[in-house]
Amino acid sequence: MSRKPAKPVTVTRAEVSAALPKSQTVQLRLAPKEKEAIKAAATACGRSVSEYLLECHRLVADKLAKG
Repeated sequence: MSRKPAKPVTVTRAEVSAALPKSQTVQLRLAPKEKEAIKAAATACGRSVSEYLLECHRLVADKLAKG
């Protein structure tokens, strides 16, 4: 008797991130316009400010690592 191949499971980065326990915070000092710009960009991407900033960090770190 043959089995059907299992369907691949797709998990988004946001789902993985949400599943990991978070206990650390980062505080930033910035101008109100900068804060609003970050919030607007995060909203436009469908992410929370934390998710947006972490994704920006990953993208910049990857780019810098590649030189």
